[in-house]
Amino acid sequence: MEKIYIRRAKEEDLPVVNKLLYQVEDLHRLGRPDLFKPGQKKYTDCQLLEIFLSDRTPVFVAVERLAPAARQEGESAREYCREGVCDIERGAVACGTVNAGAAACEKVLGYLFCIVQETKGENAVFDHKTLYIDDLCVDEDARGKGVGKILYDYAVSYAQSIGCHNLTLHVWEKNPGARAFYEKMGMGVQQTTMEVVLKP
Repeated sequence: MEKIYIRRAKEEDLPVVNKLLYQVEDLHRLGRPDLFKPGQKKYTDCQLLEIFLSDRTPVFVAVERLAPAARQEGESAREYCREGVCDIERGAVACGTVNAGAAACEKVLGYLFCIVQETKGENAVFDHKTLYIDDLCVDEDARGKGVGKILYDYAVSYAQSIGCHNLTLHVWEKNPGARAFYEKMGMGVQQTTMEVVLKP
């Protein structure tokens, strides 16, 4: 795997972000079919574009830069990638021109949805800023390679850079793997949401 870097999500990332959103919803639906609808995702495309553009809801993607490769004279990067060097049809790769003889491709491996929350003027709580991780997902084809840790570490660095006091997130009890991952990253329980499902 080539070097992975983090950047802000952009409109061209919609296909792969949607692919990952469906992966997350499938996991949630397996754990809580009473709450999650089949075949749906958390955000519409219009909502995603608004989220991408807001500094209050920054979204970052982990990207693997694929090595440039030679292509035929006069062949565009997109045409070159369609020949099978990059699988853009799956929405996981973006292509562009580096120079007259090479195609530069990058593959999105995961995303990090964040919400910047500010607490001000409350009687019993100090003013503070929190970075809330709304969603963190690594493509199922890229798991076990450290991408999740790269995204989490970036969230910590970003939170520190904008003056946050803490970093928070929610984990579903039906997703023990995610909880174990965040505990390994050093997170602890701040509060617990209790529930009873009522019979009709």
